[in-house]
Amino acid sequence: MIAVNDYCALPVRPRPINGEATLGFLMRVARANGYESLRQLGNTFRNFEGLCQALGLSAEERQALFGPHPSFWGPSALSNGLTAIDFNHSQMRWCPLCLRESAHLRGPWLLKISCICNRHSIRLHERCPSCGSTQRLERV
Repeated sequence: MIAVNDYCALPVRPRPINGEATLGFLMRVARANGYESLRQLGNTFRNFEGLCQALGLSAEERQALFGPHPSFWGPSALSNGLTAIDFNHSQMRWCPLCLRESAHLRGPWLLKISCICNRHSIRLHERCPSCGSTQRLERV
């Protein structure tokens, strides 16, 4: 893959959804721009700030994201007293009812202590309903 200047605009620039998991948003960005993994996106942009500039994200859009960015870009500055260690970085959890409403990964689902959807009061899923395999946060 050819390295891109950190400040080049990406051809497809999805917008964050309020409360969207930062990792989920980055997976949407990667997929929309032809990357197969977040690591590939990380190899193209040297830091999270460069990616945000390439996406043309406003301060308000950045604040709409919830949770840490991938650790290969260094430490994440989080609000509400949370730290990156409070989040699950490998397994994906989701509420199937929320995903029917809007297909994006909610930030609170990645908190280690989250196991119930706060909107629907049902247990968050961790396994594919078809094959039973655990869903991981490594591929887009």
